[in-house]
Amino acid sequence: MKIRIALLASIAVLCWQPVVAFGEFKLGEYDLKGSADIGYRSVTNDRESARFNEFRDISDGIIFGGKVFFSKDAYFTDVTFENVGLNNQFYGVKGGRYTSFKYSLFYNETPHNYSFGARSFYSGIGTNELTYTATDKVPTSTTFTPTVSTDPSTWTEFDYATKAKTVGADVDLIPAEPYFLKLGANKVSTTGKRPVSYTNGVCADAKSSSSTKSCSNFGSPVELPLAIDYTTTNFTATAGYHTDNFLASADGLFSRFANANDYMTWRDPYVTSRTLNQVTSGASDNDYKKIGIQGTYSGLPFDTTLALRGSYSKLSNTLGILDTIAAASGGGPGLTPTYEVAQLTLNTNEFKGDIAYKSVSVAAHSELLDILDSKLYYSYLNKKNSSTKITFSNGGYEAENELFSYRKNDAGLDLGLKLPAKTKAMGGFEYMQVHRERHDAEKTTDKIVYAGVKNNMMDFMTAKLKVERMWRISEGVVVDPSAVTGQDFNKPFDAAGKVRDAVKLGVDLEPIEHLELGAEYAYKKDRYTANQLGLQSAPRTEVFGDIAYQFPFVKVSAFGNVEKASFLTNKRTYGSAADPAAGSTSTTYNWSMNETDYYWAYGFGVDVPVMKDKLDVSANWQQSVNDGQNEFMPENNIASLPNIYEYDDYRKSVLDTKVKYRVMDDLDTTLGYAYEKFRLNDIAFNNYQYYNGSSKYFLSGAGNDHDYTAHMVYVAATYRF
Repeated sequence: MKIRIALLASIAVLCWQPVVAFGEFKLGEYDLKGSADIGYRSVTNDRESARFNEFRDISDGIIFGGKVFFSKDAYFTDVTFENVGLNNQFYGVKGGRYTSFKYSLFYNETPHNYSFGARSFYSGIGTNELTYTATDKVPTSTTFTPTVSTDPSTWTEFDYATKAKTVGADVDLIPAEPYFLKLGANKVSTTGKRPVSYTNGVCADAKSSSSTKSCSNFGSPVELPLAIDYTTTNFTATAGYHTDNFLASADGLFSRFANANDYMTWRDPYVTSRTLNQVTSGASDNDYKKIGIQGTYSGLPFDTTLALRGSYSKLSNTLGILDTIAAASGGGPGLTPTYEVAQLTLNTNEFKGDIAYKSVSVAAHSELLDILDSKLYYSYLNKKNSSTKITFSNGGYEAENELFSYRKNDAGLDLGLKLPAKTKAMGGFEYMQVHRERHDAEKTTDKIVYAGVKNNMMDFMTAKLKVERMWRISEGVVVDPSAVTGQDFNKPFDAAGKVRDAVKLGVDLEPIEHLELGAEYAYKKDRYTANQLGLQSAPRTEVFGDIAYQFPFVKVSAFGNVEKASFLTNKRTYGSAADPAAGSTSTTYNWSMNETDYYWAYGFGVDVPVMKDKLDVSANWQQSVNDGQNEFMPENNIASLPNIYEYDDYRKSVLDTKVKYRVMDDLDTTLGYAYEKFRLNDIAFNNYQYYNGSSKYFLSGAGNDHDYTAHMVYVAATYRF
């Protein structure tokens, strides 16, 4: 154990950054300098948690990395390697000739750990065919039991995790000034498993009444491991011409995405008398192309710089459409239905995706007077969806896909005025209009006006203030009081009419030498004035402050942050009277939902140079807390609606301490300890059940390994040459 502790190492707490510094010496005719980091770290967890290692690899073992730089005359080579052998390793080589070309080669791995220790009754996990072996059961009552084991201890254990491997190269050619050319290519391969949820689509008793049906109201969802095998290949090119006051360039991007698993089949755990596979489509192969041109010119009157940009992009694919669905007929309470594959009536069996974007923008920055500057800008964006229109029918039900297109015009003017006493006033106006091919919001018009002031009259203080108001008018739905659907009284918040007020205030102070203070306050409130139902208001308040003081032998710092965000939504439970003004009964009534998140974070740090340029000690502590709740308020207390107080509540604590000792000019050592703790209290995970017979769902444990307590001891040695 003593030997192990003596060898502990790391780069830093979160992959922990190596100390990069350089010595320099000659290697033949080459100048060579670099650094090497090596060590070992020991990590202790109270449980394996994917959240702790979601996008990183903090595990026991040797940590090794480094950097080497060669140069000769105008040529250079820069080699970097980090986290060698770990799941987040990186290798890169950069080089070239300073005045003519540069290149880079790179390879890196990025993990995404969703959940460890998940469980499933399926076999074939990691493939696109999920099945199970079970004795078929015939329901003898309206309470249906699935055909698989409902005891998760008998299920297969696995991890939800993917890893992306990226390999690529870039080259920057300068064949002859003032021309330039840049080329790049990379390939990203992502494999693994991630959680998805689908409804089983087939009721156990096909003709049972709503009071005795065996399916849940949500279709009896099943959480499944989706096999990931994606490949994305990208090519980029940029060519141009530039002088001191002029730049013109063209760029292009081609990207191809391929999914090795176009479909996933899985057996329905509620089917009683035969193997009936559900078929689910995955992400489809597609091609993305984009070209753009741009230019800037700065030789105009009033010291004006003019910038223009235009681009065109297209996303396209072709795929076959599933033309059958799992179905059941002939069933009823206590009866066994007949399971079958039903044929859909489609207008075509092939879908061709075709989404194109066209954009153009222009901006002019000018110095109109010595005390007045301006920015005038305009941009246009057109999204056109020309994909295949699919219509289908089954059992009297008809539907079609909605193709979403829109056009956006955005224009504005910003002004800045220099005032006495080192004060600058700012103001501006923006006008944006969006036309959509969407029935609920055909057009929205935004008008934004803002004003601000910045003052640094006193050398030790800088103060900033900005206020803003936005008006949005939304057109597209005509309210019909006799309508049955509540959609006539509600627009989605992304395009609903609203008024926004915002204010932001900031102060930075250095009242005395070595003391730094900062504070910010921000408030924003959206009020959806035209919505009778749906989102009504969304206020948000943020307060932040920090302080740092350099004593003769120690530097201390601290910060604090408090945020509050609320979302008030009006709802209506109704049968045929959707109008919220139609009154309330025990079954038809208005109610409101108020979702609130309280977030606060604080931390402090201490840095002590015990021996100047020889021995340093530091410690940093940070804690962040979120307290969420969702309150339900029925009109006149006509119904009993329970509030939710266990709503994304979490607490995260992080401590990082280290002692750094310089053994000699070319050798540093670091000994450290890190602590990290996370706790989640959320109704979605509390009293977690893999199988629930009354609600009729199967889960696999995705996201249930959220809590962790981790300790890490590490030492690191950095040698510079």
